[in-house]
Amino acid sequence: MIGAADAAIVALLAQGLASPAGDRVGEAIPAAMVWDAVDTATPTSVEAFRAIFKPQLARLVEVAHRHGVAYMQHSCGAIRPLIEEFIDISADLLNPIQTMADGMDMASVQRDYGSRIALYGGIDTQHLLPNGPVEEIRRTVADAVASADPWGGFILSGSQGLMDDIPYAHAAAMLDPALRA
Repeated sequence: MIGAADAAIVALLAQGLASPAGDRVGEAIPAAMVWDAVDTATPTSVEAFRAIFKPQLARLVEVAHRHGVAYMQHSCGAIRPLIEEFIDISADLLNPIQTMADGMDMASVQRDYGSRIALYGGIDTQHLLPNGPVEEIRRTVADAVASADPWGGFILSGSQGLMDDIPYAHAAAMLDPALRA
């Protein structure tokens, strides 16, 4: 769990970003999206998230929206218990969707949340894309795209950045079914 010192540092960082000075930065820098790169999920409980992170993130979302900018929440891992919290603060996008984490299978995440928050990611970069096989990559992508179809709000991507351990043929296989859909 997050310690008191960690919580204090994170709270100060978030308060600074959501302060009037942070708001002035928002006025000065044209942007299409604010991305919170502070990973607020693991190993945070829902209670700790509500007490430590949620008020500050809500302020960041409010500043972004006041400037006509979308807000993308970055939180890795088994974050299903926190998705409703991100929706509650009006986050626009959630990244990444790490489908290998507990409770994060793409079809159920899309079904339960896809109409209320855009989902960004969903194709495993730890095992599937580095190791294949190509047909499984294509099948996984086709399933992800099919599960998103009724709700929209899905950005096909690796669950994390595509690193050099992912063969080109596997990255291309990720795009192939999406381009045909």
